[in-house]
Amino acid sequence: MADFKNEFSWSPSRDRLFDRCLRAYYWRYYAHWNGWRRDAPEEARVAYRLGKQDSFPTWGGTIVHDIVEVAMKNQRDFHQAIDVKVLHSQAKKRLREGWVESRDGQWVRDPKRKLSLWEHYYGGPDDRSKERTQKVEDIVYTSLTHFAEGPFPALLARLDRSQYKSIEALDSIQVDGNTVYVKPDLAFENPDDGTLWLVDWKTGSPKEADRFQVATYALYAREKWGVDPSQARGVLAYLYPGTQDVVDVSAEAVDAAAEQIRASMKKMRALLTDVEGNGADREDFPMVEDRDVCSWCNFKQLCFGSAGVPGAEVAGDTL
Repeated sequence: MADFKNEFSWSPSRDRLFDRCLRAYYWRYYAHWNGWRRDAPEEARVAYRLGKQDSFPTWGGTIVHDIVEVAMKNQRDFHQAIDVKVLHSQAKKRLREGWVESRDGQWVRDPKRKLSLWEHYYGGPDDRSKERTQKVEDIVYTSLTHFAEGPFPALLARLDRSQYKSIEALDSIQVDGNTVYVKPDLAFENPDDGTLWLVDWKTGSPKEADRFQVATYALYAREKWGVDPSQARGVLAYLYPGTQDVVDVSAEAVDAAAEQIRASMKKMRALLTDVEGNGADREDFPMVEDRDVCSWCNFKQLCFGSAGVPGAEVAGDTL
């Protein structure tokens, strides 16, 4: 199997992890490299596996995003009406299948395609209590209900296929010669005024980082599609409470987002031992001082050892 080159790039999720914990950032973007290979060192294999791990909240959000994506594409491609009962049925199947995959340790052999939940890997019975699992189900079903019964299905039903710009499509632009990845949940031309709507679905509570993320979509739209920010509208759709926020995507906001990306990349690259080769040394990425942050981190096994970690025992780790 040929080796891939670990090239430097930037994304909103990479930026968030860099700010949260440098050591976790190192595990996720450097130590994991080639961890998918059968002959990889154990540290790389574990880092790769843990980088794929979900938790109840992120798992629920992924299910909602995936089901909404399929519903929108079916409406666009086949004029299939969005039915909340169908969405709930799909969610029920995903919840059941994912739980079994994680509980049974199917991720040991296929961490890329099989779900591993933090609550199974690290947690105890309290972390998987009925109250917690019901909360995930409530978030998923309620979010899908708010999507199906909200304004977007009727609005999207009025679009021609050509008015869709993107549905969950990963793409990139160049900023100062570096690849910047973006993945708008939905981008379309509004049939009433022709403005480009850039929509991001959220199932969690509002955060300032959400607004920055949408501003990066507007930067992408300007660079990739030539859309002037004055002709764009940024929307944060918080599906669990069923609310929407309009995001500032003016030219000033987009320029500010570009500068924030540049500043973030500068900080990331300053820690590299080999800037051209994107090489890094673990000791240059210290652990976060606030150990409370470690409690729910995917990578804490690599920082504190495998002892007492249920998932490590299932996988047979020796670290």
